[in-house]
Formats: sequence, C-alpha cells, structure tokens
Amino acid sequence: MFFKVGGFNRIQNSEYVLFGHSLSQIGVKIMFIPDLKIQHFSRTKIHKVYSNTKELGKGFVIARRIAPSLPYSKLIKSRWFIPLIFFGKIGTTTSYAIKGKMAKNFFITFPYLILAIASYCSGVWSEHNSMTNKIFRDHSSKLIP
Repeated sequence: MFFKVGGFNRIQNSEYVLFGHSLSQIGVKIMFIPDLKIQHFSRTKIHKVYSNTKELGKGFVIARRIAPSLPYSKLIKSRWFIPLIFFGKIGTTTSYAIKGKMAKNFFITFPYLILAIASYCSGVWSEHNSMTNKIFRDHSSKLIP
C-alpha cells in the first residue's frame, strides 16, 4: 500500500496526514487501535516544543492546501476562522483527557497546553499569511504592465 499511493509526501510536518488521505482515497479503511503505542523522541527544551508545534501548525495549512477535502479545510479559507482552531483544540484536548481519565494531569499541564496550542495557531496564522501574501503578489504583478 505504501508504494501504491506514492509513499510519504515531502511535506515533513504533514506527511502522515497526506499519506492517510491518499490511502482513504483508494478505499483503504484506516482504523484506530487504542492499544497501539507510538513513541516519539521527546524534546527537552520548552522552546523546542513550541517551535515544533508552530511548524505543525504550518503543516496543517500546507496539507489542506494540497488536499482541500481534508477535515477543517474551511477553517483556513479566511483568517477570521483561525481562532476557532485554538478553541477547537482546547475542547478536543479536554475531551480526550476526560475520556482517558487523566483530568488531574490535564489540569496540572493546562498552562503548557495553552501555550502549545497558541504556538500551533501562530504557525497556522503565519503560513496562512504567507499564502495570502503570495496570492496578492501574484495578482498584483499581473496588474502592473
């Protein structure tokens, strides 16, 4: 299946989203396996965590530009919808913590989660602005003889 859909996209922060989207496009059913454990290298410096979440936010926009049928693509149509991502992520994270019976840990780490989600949204905002500025430059260059 990996090679059938072309493997991972070269967009580092969104390759798994785009890969999963490609699989679903050819009819592969993707399943959630709650007992599956995935380990990531943890970052030990807080500024590296926030820098990474900002890059993930940029990847969110890039992935939806490449595959507009992905969920939440409409949220990047206008910069006025971007704050909805912030509140949506807080709601989703809260829901997962309650379902996972981890509310105590959630409330202890809540300030860090707010900062990480804000960092993610700043990546969405900056990538959205770079996309908007590029579109503006492309259109304005056509207007100037």
